[in-house]
Amino acid sequence: MKAVWGEYRDGNDEKFAVIREFNMTKANVFPKKMLDSPEKAICLYLLKKETKKKIEKKQEEGELLGVEGLKQYFRKNGINRNSERTNTELYLFSTLPPTIRIEVLEDYLQKDSNALVLEKLSKAYGKADQLEKLKERLADWIEKGYTDQNMAEMLYESAEILNRYADRLPIAKGMEQARANFDAAMSVVKDPVDEEFREIMQSIFNEIVS
Repeated sequence: MKAVWGEYRDGNDEKFAVIREFNMTKANVFPKKMLDSPEKAICLYLLKKETKKKIEKKQEEGELLGVEGLKQYFRKNGINRNSERTNTELYLFSTLPPTIRIEVLEDYLQKDSNALVLEKLSKAYGKADQLEKLKERLADWIEKGYTDQNMAEMLYESAEILNRYADRLPIAKGMEQARANFDAAMSVVKDPVDEEFREIMQSIFNEIVS
């Protein structure tokens, strides 16, 4: 404890809140990256507190956030291949549990059935262990002309492989793990992240975890 906080004392256990940002328990143990840069760790915690306040203010003003806000965001901005914005956002979007990704992508599918959307949606069904449901959806997509039999078979095969090795992949099974995955992804993203998108993602974690 003293390596980071010295003799600091507080009445609200804020130092333990910082520890929990790194998935730590209330123990005298810190991850190496926190010992290397305690100031950065504390600044990250304070930034998240400020972000939560901004999200709460926007919700009070009636701005659509959370999962519904994410649906609206993609309907407005699109999901397109060969787009740097799309690539970055889908990478961060992939940190959410597969069931939430399915809900959002199924909503977007009503607007646009491009190949990238079908690919991401099929993979989400595989990661969510919903292969039987995927079979039904593929049959529906063929009937509606979104894809053909050959491509549907390829989509199913890809989803089945992901499903088979799901226990070896960093698939979020709950929101705590999803938030940790998101934080890790944000730390390596090089391209700018749209502020609206980032706030919507943060609002999903606050909405479900808080």
